[in-house]
Parts: sequence; structure tokens; C-alpha cells
Amino acid sequence: MDISGVFDVRFDPETALRRLTDVKEVSSCLPNLTELQVFSESEFTASFKLDVSRYAKEVSVGELARLTARMRFRFLRRDLEAVVLEGNGRVMGSGIKITLDFNISPESPGSRVKWKASLDLGLILRLLGSNIVEKASREMAREVVECISSKML
Repeated sequence: MDISGVFDVRFDPETALRRLTDVKEVSSCLPNLTELQVFSESEFTASFKLDVSRYAKEVSVGELARLTARMRFRFLRRDLEAVVLEGNGRVMGSGIKITLDFNISPESPGSRVKWKASLDLGLILRLLGSNIVEKASREMAREVVECISSKML
């Protein structure tokens, strides 16, 4: 599943790049972050809680509504043309993969950032149902990117 969008920031592309690749800034936007371990400026692990209950009102999903994700993230690319952050991990024993792509371009008076989130949620789709997972994933991805963009205003 892919989700994309655009946001403008007041910084020049070089400053935007530094902000987008700051592990502490980026990781602070993960929902309900419970644990963070930074290995380098390019790699970290994070545990965070995902609450899908607000998207599953029409279906009783019980304990499945509050999930813990454990993921290892690393920047695959960090230059003015693109920032690519990839995360691999597990939720409920199921493998998941998240890739965030950011493209930065100059846009007076600052920069324009085009983003795309690619989500591979594996068996989670079958366990909770594709409607619930897609709705929750889209909203959570937007919330993470909105948090990142708000740190750049």
C-alpha cells in the first residue's frame, strides 16, 4: 500500500535534509514511542504502540486493537535528491516493512518535500481485515508525516 503527499518548509534544502535525517526528530514522530535505541546517525530500533481501535468501531477486535511494533530503521539514502528511511520489524509475530521516501526541492522561500510511504503489512491485513488496516495505516502514516513536517515549520 502506498500513500503520498507534499509539504512546504521554510528551510533551504540543505537544512531540510539535516532535519529529515535527524534520528531523534524522526523517531519522536512514531506513535506512542516506548523504546528507542540509536546505533548510529543512520540506524535505530524503536518499539511503539499502534491503537487501531478508533478505526475498528464497527468490528470488535479486542486485544488486537492495541498492537506493539518493534522495528529496526535505517536510512538507505541521505542526500539532497532523496531521503529514504526503511523499517523492518514485527507486529503480532507478523513481519512488516515500511519505507518512507522524501524528495526535497527548492521552493521559494524554502523547500518543497514530496513524500511517499510504502507499507507492507503482511498477515496483519488478514488478521484485522483489510478495511480496518488500510484506514488505520493511511491515517497513521499521515500523522507521522504531519509530525515530521511540523518540526520543520
